[in-house]
Amino acid sequence: MIARRLAWRSAELAVVLIVAAVGTLALHGVLVALHFRATDEVAPAIGPIWAALMIAIAVAAVLLDRRLAGHLHRRMAVAALAGAATALAMTPLMAGLLGTRQPPFTILRGDMAFRTEAVTRFAATWHLDDYTFRGLHSFYPPAWFWLGGRLANWTGATPWHVVKPLTIGTVGAALLLAFCLWRMVLRPGWALAAAIGSSLVLPTQTEAIAHATEAWYSPYSCLVAICGVAWLAAAWTTVRAPGDRGRLALLAVAGAALALTYDLLFVLLLAVLLALATVSRRERRAALQRAGAVCLGVAVLTAVFWVPLVLAIAGGSAAQGHYVRPDFLRVTTGLGGPVGLTVVVVAAVAALALTLWRPASQAVAALLVATIAYQLASVATLLLAHQQLQPHRAVTMLWATAGAAVAVALPTLGLGRTTIDPRLVAALAVVTVGATFGLGAAQGTTQATGPFTRAAHAPVDLAPSTEMARFITTATARRPQAVTVASTDRALLVTRPFHGFLALGARYAHPDAQVGRRIGVLRAAAACPDPACAARTLARTPFGPVDALVLTRTPAGLRIRTDRDGFPQPVPVTITFRPGLLDRAHWQRHDVGADAVLVRRGAAG
Repeated sequence: MIARRLAWRSAELAVVLIVAAVGTLALHGVLVALHFRATDEVAPAIGPIWAALMIAIAVAAVLLDRRLAGHLHRRMAVAALAGAATALAMTPLMAGLLGTRQPPFTILRGDMAFRTEAVTRFAATWHLDDYTFRGLHSFYPPAWFWLGGRLANWTGATPWHVVKPLTIGTVGAALLLAFCLWRMVLRPGWALAAAIGSSLVLPTQTEAIAHATEAWYSPYSCLVAICGVAWLAAAWTTVRAPGDRGRLALLAVAGAALALTYDLLFVLLLAVLLALATVSRRERRAALQRAGAVCLGVAVLTAVFWVPLVLAIAGGSAAQGHYVRPDFLRVTTGLGGPVGLTVVVVAAVAALALTLWRPASQAVAALLVATIAYQLASVATLLLAHQQLQPHRAVTMLWATAGAAVAVALPTLGLGRTTIDPRLVAALAVVTVGATFGLGAAQGTTQATGPFTRAAHAPVDLAPSTEMARFITTATARRPQAVTVASTDRALLVTRPFHGFLALGARYAHPDAQVGRRIGVLRAAAACPDPACAARTLARTPFGPVDALVLTRTPAGLRIRTDRDGFPQPVPVTITFRPGLLDRAHWQRHDVGADAVLVRRGAAG
């Protein structure tokens, strides 16, 4: 029986993947033939068209699942629609990035810089190393970046070229994985409707780009937001039922993958799962044991990441939490925002309230409450400890959860103890579909033509950093991953796997990086009375030798700018080496534009 079930599920997955692959190639060909450009006046029209097609697929899946004769035919038909939806989900972002190799917001601006740096690091090593500092383990969830880096390594591609297709592919992967997880709870048609609902109802670019919350700007956390609610529903439904250890093991593996993709949101999912088991009236002890087994399995599978992270945080400082922006001081409930979201949230609450006897509805309702509680906890820690908990990620999960809620509740609405007029059920479905269409249209337009997408088309000049990298590797006779550089040029560290002596920014630094001490080393070298002292100081640091420097040439000397951790904003730091201090007797020098590249003599391998 189990073997037969696995065979059918494998066949379904094969159909999904084949249709998704063919559909993606076909849609890309259509976009190329249309010469689509994000800057065209008619480009925003792609949003409504895309949303309408996605909703049409969801409706078709539900209708086919109900009316098509033959169990096999229904499952395969819905699987084919799931493949089509997977391909179509990627279309707006694929269209918007047509004609550029860069991901949204380019590879050098904002958070995209450290993301590209992380992919570059994992292209040079399969170990879970920190993306900047030598000798430190990953502190940021590594799965997405590791996959991108390994793809670049296996294919021989330039690492930063991988970031764009990886970002686009994540959009489709999120819908596909959500569908597979919802299939453990719902009939195939409703599973696809729930996955599409989560994918359409996501935050769009509504504020200044510096304070953006557009969901797919952070593709890995958005994937966890969309798939997390499906995982929780599947986990809680399975935990409540006796037996089925195979499904528990599968959920633990899927959970580990989500945890390594974005840990903060997954910790929230585990907390909700344990809370549901604790308050359960039905076989509470058994439910707690099974939930604990899932949590233990996830913990064991991810220990290679979280054990070093806990040790680093215990002995260091989590500068990421010091970053503050206006929306971190608010708690979003889904009400009072976009009208469409308000409608979806109200419909979700009503539908869930009428179906709370179902485990899936319980999980979705609990997660809605938990995402609001998480934001409130973040506001509290920000006020009391000057540490926020990345609450905007919980906002994305709130939206995604609300988007799936009605599809989860509708199949059994009116089947419980409460009798509901079918006309009211139909009205609820129509209103939700209309609101989802409006939100989906806005999201599709944003992905295809929004400011992040348009920014990706700005040219990036990597010639200077390429020349710098060539000089450093030639002078040291070592590969970039074997060289530590203190650089004022971000592109050098982002596109080449050099180890940085300083971080791209204080809030991107490893908790145990000791940025203050590193700045102190550079200041001590700059204060040296003679060139020999400066070279010696930089060769004998507590963090290993500084092999090369990239400094800006100024009338006062060679300058490097960085920052150190501070609240509510990092504190800028400027260090200037006076003329003659870094002389040619101790350093090989090559000027590139306004910068001077210096390689310490003796740093050669």
